[in-house]
Amino acid sequence: MKLTALGSTCIAMAAMLAFEGAYAQPGNGDLDLVCTGTGEKVQSQTDYSWDKKSHEYKDNTTVGKGQVSGTVQVQIHDGQGRMRVPKSLLPPLVTGSDDGWFAIRNLSVRPDRIDGSIKLNGLNKPNISIDRRSGTLRIDGMESFDGTCSAYNAGATKF
Repeated sequence: MKLTALGSTCIAMAAMLAFEGAYAQPGNGDLDLVCTGTGEKVQSQTDYSWDKKSHEYKDNTTVGKGQVSGTVQVQIHDGQGRMRVPKSLLPPLVTGSDDGWFAIRNLSVRPDRIDGSIKLNGLNKPNISIDRRSGTLRIDGMESFDGTCSAYNAGATKF
């Protein structure tokens, strides 16, 4: 059997289309997600104790991690993404927020995962990773958050 140049080109194009079709996503690629879970953030705590030598109260400040729970919202439309982080997870100083929403920087949407980062302030730029197969979200930075995501449809009712 002899292949012509046109025939081999058609076979190659068909193979490429079949390969691309295996990774095609339904719809236009827009996503609205709601992710519930728990996280940790840096917190300080001040305790007062009586100093017997100086006969006065002394303050003792400690820094540690505190547990928080909440809901993260993720929206991806037209190749741009944004994320709303629970207020309880935000650091005291926040910059770059648009009514509580943070732009997802370096957004990468692949068939099996979504990656990027958000800028909470000049020093705090946590990485974001969403596993599209399991639905798990991970925010990893000074504050961390692990959650499970579900698709959100604003026009739909639950019951």
